[in-house]
Amino acid sequence: EKDIGLGVTLPLYVSGSKSVGWWAMLITMIGDMTAFASLIFGYFFYWTIHENFPPEPSQGPGLLWPAVAAAALTGAWLLTWFARAWNRRGRRARFHGALAAASLLGVSGACALLAGPWLAGLDPAEHVYPATVWVLALWAAAHVAAGVLMQLYCIARGLARRLTAEHDIDICNVALYWHFVEITAIVTVAVLALFPLVA
Repeated sequence: EKDIGLGVTLPLYVSGSKSVGWWAMLITMIGDMTAFASLIFGYFFYWTIHENFPPEPSQGPGLLWPAVAAAALTGAWLLTWFARAWNRRGRRARFHGALAAASLLGVSGACALLAGPWLAGLDPAEHVYPATVWVLALWAAAHVAAGVLMQLYCIARGLARRLTAEHDIDICNVALYWHFVEITAIVTVAVLALFPLVA
């Protein structure tokens, strides 16, 4: 804090929901989720206007790879959240270990998301169904890739002693971002893997 006179003191540094950066991330991701919702709407819009959506005999990307993706990305999300808590308690080794493991799980989850339609042989130029599947998978994977870069950035900041228990705005914002990544991943997996089974 800094005394600015007349008995008034102002904070020099804040993180979490008291910071401008946290609110900027929240507002940005709400806008991002609006765009994602429009993609999900597009998927179901095509289902309502096409009798063969998904076309026979396609069963979509299957269950295995989307399930692997959901498990890996949920693990990455949880570890990022734990890393934030461990950083605040000054547990540096756990903080770095959790973020390193989260990064690996994030990359694995993104690859699994893309493996589903790839190994199922879904050609985006063949029909609107595989095209929408690929759009959703790529959207989610791109957001995971950005999240992994953020995790690696936090690791580097931590190693440089620029991210500490007191100065933790970076990991607070990254943990908030990963909440939205997890929502995106779970919704994407549910639509791609489960909907073809009930359509």
